[in-house]
Amino acid sequence: MDIDLDIAFKKLRQLELQDGDLCAVYWHEVAMLLRDANQHRERALAAEEQVRRMRSRKTKPALSSRFDPPLGSERYLLKRFSP
Repeated sequence: MDIDLDIAFKKLRQLELQDGDLCAVYWHEVAMLLRDANQHRERALAAEEQVRRMRSRKTKPALSSRFDPPLGSERYLLKRFSP
């Protein structure tokens, strides 16, 4: 979901201009926090998408028991091919 923050930034700019010096600094800081939060959100969404793509490409390893003898060993061959 994309959020258009232009309206919020315009309103904060209006508040900066109408409320005097001290309030102008406050509203400017609020606008910068909003901008930074939006940038962090975009980066988090991009990272989430990258992780999703990496997970979809990753093949699942074959499950093996740690008690299985190594492939090609005498125990493996006896276990595999004995009746």
